[in-house]
Amino acid sequence: MLKNAVNFLACTILASTLVLTQGFLGGSPLLSNDGVAV
Repeated sequence: MLKNAVNFLACTILASTLVLTQGFLGGSPLLSNDGVAV
């Protein structure tokens, strides 16, 4: 049961990270700093 929860949490973090990365690469950074989006 605990392993499933950890797996779910890891997948959620990975998914959100991918979404944030695509947002930065897409030219729509969440932060106003242009230096953050490489």
